[in-house]
Amino acid sequence: VLLFISTSEAAVYMVGLTIIGIGWNWSTVASTALITKSFSKEEASTAQGLADGIIIGFLTIAVFTVGFLYKGLDQDWRLFVAFYSALTAVALVASLYLWIVGIETALPEPSAALPVADA
Repeated sequence: VLLFISTSEAAVYMVGLTIIGIGWNWSTVASTALITKSFSKEEASTAQGLADGIIIGFLTIAVFTVGFLYKGLDQDWRLFVAFYSALTAVALVASLYLWIVGIETALPEPSAALPVADA
């Protein structure tokens, strides 16, 4: 992050975009695999479609919000990068917490009325 803040060269920008693209693709593939394993074959396509719709919905909100945020920060891209770096750090801490504690202990027990697919 400090490298991207310290310079404005196009090569550094392109490397950053490449890293973001690779990370985005890995997270999409991983989430797709987890969703399809979590549901029965009959429910998997519906669950995948719902998950994709939610992701695209939040992505749309993020795209529109980012313009207002950038303008609100007086178009200072360093503040913009610092804000999203802090947001990423919060997401990383939350992910580490769920990984250490175990997601099973962080989530409530499933209801007896809801069927749970075997892993």
